[in-house]
Amino acid sequence: MKIFEKYLLQQFIKNTLIVIFVFITIFSIFNLLNEFKDIGIHNYTFASAIAFIIFNIPQVLSEVFNFGILIGGLLTIGLLLEKRELVVIQNGIVSPRDIALRVVKYGFIVSSIFLIIAEISSPSFTQYSESYKASKTGKNYEVFKGGNIWLKKSSKFIYIDKNNNKKDLQDILVFDFTNEDQLTLSKSSNGKIINSNLEQVDATVYKFVKKNKLYDSSKKNNHNVLTELGVEPDFLTPETKRMDLYTLAKQIARNEQLGLNSDEYQIELLSRITKPIYAIILLMIAIPLVYDFSRNQNLSKNVFLGILIGLIFNLIMKFTNVMAIKVSYGTILVYLIPIIFLFILAVIFFNKRFIKI
Repeated sequence: MKIFEKYLLQQFIKNTLIVIFVFITIFSIFNLLNEFKDIGIHNYTFASAIAFIIFNIPQVLSEVFNFGILIGGLLTIGLLLEKRELVVIQNGIVSPRDIALRVVKYGFIVSSIFLIIAEISSPSFTQYSESYKASKTGKNYEVFKGGNIWLKKSSKFIYIDKNNNKKDLQDILVFDFTNEDQLTLSKSSNGKIINSNLEQVDATVYKFVKKNKLYDSSKKNNHNVLTELGVEPDFLTPETKRMDLYTLAKQIARNEQLGLNSDEYQIELLSRITKPIYAIILLMIAIPLVYDFSRNQNLSKNVFLGILIGLIFNLIMKFTNVMAIKVSYGTILVYLIPIIFLFILAVIFFNKRFIKI
């Protein structure tokens, strides 16, 4: 690697990390302010809220790293232009287009690295942070793992193997440890959610009554058992932020086997793996405009422009995600077509602008 390439890469990484750190700090402050309403509930203190925010940093990172890469790339080009360093480099027979392409390449590589880091850390930290907060506030919490759901309600533990539409459930177990002298297990093949209560249909109920340090067991069939949940059925749909790419792929395969809709998971999977492509699109559109602004030597305009471009494209992608989920067919195509179109548009724009520079 040539000396100027090493220097360019160092500046890009340094500026990108600084921007990402600033983004994480800002988002964490806003998230902490949002936690104030829960401070004081049960054992949830200010220190607990700080810990909760720290545990959620990988999730924030997964949401902001492409914006950091965009603005880091703009700052790199802008600062080098402002210091006239690029003029020296360009006099070494390196064209502005070649320099911009190197920054785009670095953006793709760094975005891919952050994607891997986020996928490794974010889902597990998110699950842990939610469980941590639930234990401190004394509220219900759910754990999704391997396609199954466990729910704790006071001294009751509820296991749900499958859910078809957030209401119709299959293979349910309810363990009731409220009274240590009489333990209860309710097992049913079917159930449903009614007004935040779980109803097991035609359940088999096992009761274990303690007598002289031993338990007598009894069994009753065909009972409808009602268990208060205190939560809405939305918890039955695993949240995508708790799932890494592998788990998302497994969830899609599982839904296909059960004949369930998996559009939301497909779109989430695609939106994550295409983040490096998204970084390329942003950089290829923004960098040529930074070169145009170099005549005015106004770096603040460059940064503002980069943020504006990022916000516009983020809105476009959010809209695309919603539209892809809403359509009844061709979900993947509805998502991929705008990405392909924007990529082609970015390449054309990039090449045409640098012809004039």
